[in-house]
Amino acid sequence: MKIAISAGDPSGDEHGARIISTVRMLCPEATIFGMGGSALRSVGVETLIDSEVDASVMGFLDVIKSLGTLRRALKRMTSLLRERAPDVLLLVDYQDFNLLLAKQAKRLGIRTVFFIAPTVWAWRPGRAKSFQKYVDALACIFPFEPEVFKSLGYDNALFVGHPFSDGLTQFTFPPEKRALLRREFGIGDDELALALFPGSRNQEVKALLPLLVAALKKVRQELPSVKGLVPVPSSIPQDEVLSSIKELDAEDFIKLVSQRSLDVLGASDAGLIKSGTSNLQAALTGLPFVMIYKAGWLFRNIIRLCANVKNYSIVNIIRPGTVREFVTEDSLTPEALAQEALMLLKNESYRREQLSAFQEIRDFLTPSTNSPRTSPTDAPQQLVSHRVAEMIISNDKNLGADSSE
Repeated sequence: MKIAISAGDPSGDEHGARIISTVRMLCPEATIFGMGGSALRSVGVETLIDSEVDASVMGFLDVIKSLGTLRRALKRMTSLLRERAPDVLLLVDYQDFNLLLAKQAKRLGIRTVFFIAPTVWAWRPGRAKSFQKYVDALACIFPFEPEVFKSLGYDNALFVGHPFSDGLTQFTFPPEKRALLRREFGIGDDELALALFPGSRNQEVKALLPLLVAALKKVRQELPSVKGLVPVPSSIPQDEVLSSIKELDAEDFIKLVSQRSLDVLGASDAGLIKSGTSNLQAALTGLPFVMIYKAGWLFRNIIRLCANVKNYSIVNIIRPGTVREFVTEDSLTPEALAQEALMLLKNESYRREQLSAFQEIRDFLTPSTNSPRTSPTDAPQQLVSHRVAEMIISNDKNLGADSSE
């Protein structure tokens, strides 16, 4: 069996690697190639296009600047599909690029499986028509998505579960583990820890880190025992972040932690966290937090015109009103962030309200025995990667159809 894969960003690369690992167990003889990064290479995928070099972009302006690079990647992937004629193409997230690639695959008669549905319920519902034309099966990570796509005319969508639901134990921090981490990070028994997540890209860190540090300083005026924990992703040199911390005169009460964002969440008492995957990780970990996003005026106006939802954080999209969001210039001030952080650190009933909502989100993302059909074999206990792997290997082009029909 020949399988092509297209994963254009770091999270898609990681999700794809888990799926391909399962595919190899179910179909050891498969030949797998396409676009991806180091995670896919680690499971033996022939990445003829390196997404870490030629595809991964983020933000409206970055996409505009990289259009030439993205066009070349699309052209190369199309040529690979034509030359190698795979049995199936797995498209992982990276919505607009992968929809264009799905269109090319359709012209070549190649079956397509798309993992992680675009948020048509929030952005551009007209994209569902492209799925109807070009995508044979869609694996959704939120339970409400198949019905949304069905209402828009696309029937081949299945809820397979959220990737995080495969390993919920990674988000569990019993007291002993939490105590060890806090000691390692220099948090004393009589001290509190505030997780500061400015993002995983240089541009984000430069824009948000000074704001978060200023907010922490405001918090420490009322609670001097609070220290900051800042996770540093592999994509950013730690020396650069440390230099920024020193410039902000905050090295005495901020600890940098390299490539261990989950441990930072598990060791902290509250968080100031940029919108993104880390929001859902914090919710699953059980860390009360404030969501921040410094959107430019152009992006904010695009959202006002195009979006059907008013929330930036995925936890509020799943369960509205769960966390406070600070996105406008008027609200994104050290004083406002500090006030909300102090509420989460000092007000126990306020904390419990968020934690209760987090449990609802945790339950929502995990398929149960009472869930609608979630895989070709009706096995809700399977891992998400196993459900998607079965969709890839199967020859059934109607996996998303209601089994009762």
